[in-house]
Amino acid sequence: MICWQIIVKENKAVIMFMLKKIIFTACLLLAPVIALAQPPDLSSDFAVLIDAYTGKVIYEKNADNKAYPASTTKILTLITALENSNRRQPVVISANAARQEGSTCYLAANERYDIKELFYGLMLRSGNDAAVAVAEHIGGNTGNFVKLMNSTARLAGAKHSNFVNPSGLPDINHYTTARDMAAIARYAMQNKAFREIVATETKSWIPRNQMQTSYIRNTNQLLGSYFGVTGIKTGQTVVAGKCFVASVKRRGVELIAVFLHSQPYCWNDARNLMEYAFSVITPKVLYQKGETVKTVSVYKGAGKANLTVDEDIVLPLTDDFDKYKIEITTAKRLFAPLKKGARTGEIKIFYDGRQIKKIPLYAKEDIAQKEDKPIFEGF
Repeated sequence: MICWQIIVKENKAVIMFMLKKIIFTACLLLAPVIALAQPPDLSSDFAVLIDAYTGKVIYEKNADNKAYPASTTKILTLITALENSNRRQPVVISANAARQEGSTCYLAANERYDIKELFYGLMLRSGNDAAVAVAEHIGGNTGNFVKLMNSTARLAGAKHSNFVNPSGLPDINHYTTARDMAAIARYAMQNKAFREIVATETKSWIPRNQMQTSYIRNTNQLLGSYFGVTGIKTGQTVVAGKCFVASVKRRGVELIAVFLHSQPYCWNDARNLMEYAFSVITPKVLYQKGETVKTVSVYKGAGKANLTVDEDIVLPLTDDFDKYKIEITTAKRLFAPLKKGARTGEIKIFYDGRQIKKIPLYAKEDIAQKEDKPIFEGF
């Protein structure tokens, strides 16, 4: 009887979640369509929209003004953790982590978690306790981890930000700008594990102090309800207002938008600004995955080698094609036998004089070694 009640309770929660998702999606679909000829009016006080590929700014509003990031801070927390963690060691929850305020995963002191579990709790449920637990595990204490966070932010290109905690709870010395947060998000989205986590809608979750499996759900309500959404993170405090960092990918073009201090919530800001941006961008497919980019000779090879890429390469053009420069370099000499998939060179893409992408080239097929013919026939 108890098991049946648990199942019914859990199914009811899932059904209610799906109903809310359907209603939310319907509201988005019924929202008025904006005129795409010009940027929309935004409720957010600070905003920026960039192309994730080049980093170029497509729209900005007070993008360099200081603002409080709330839980969008956890974008930096996660990428810092991914780059510095030993994922084999379990994380022991400290009393300090367990008593964190705000949104939590209800972690209890002395519980043990795999750090990857905490990554999902950090980003989907926006658990402040998970953020502190991860920070303490990697840095030894939150102070050391915050130093790593600020170093990562500078590496990502953030110039006017300072972070003093891993959760985003209010502090006068904890601030960023919309432009800096976009740079941090762009840097983070280059990490495969980061992308996987922030694109997850729901995740099974087994609290150590309970017997049954439950679920944590992403606070990013655009996931699954708006075409092309790939992430990233929401946030809200009284002083920060409602915040959102969104990423959307369509036709090979990925955009990242940041909305800080928004009232009411900025779902429509994100939707409208993305629609505007995609209306002014023309994707140009430079090379398709598997396409032959270049054919080169192979020393002692039975044939020439076709070189290819393992991803589509798409340039997001507005009126700036002349700002791109493409360089293709190959190994000085390729030797037979050459195996399919062997790295043979790279494509470098420059935008406005700055290298923005480096894509490896691979051998498209096996190239056998050419058999030496005898000098004298018949012997």
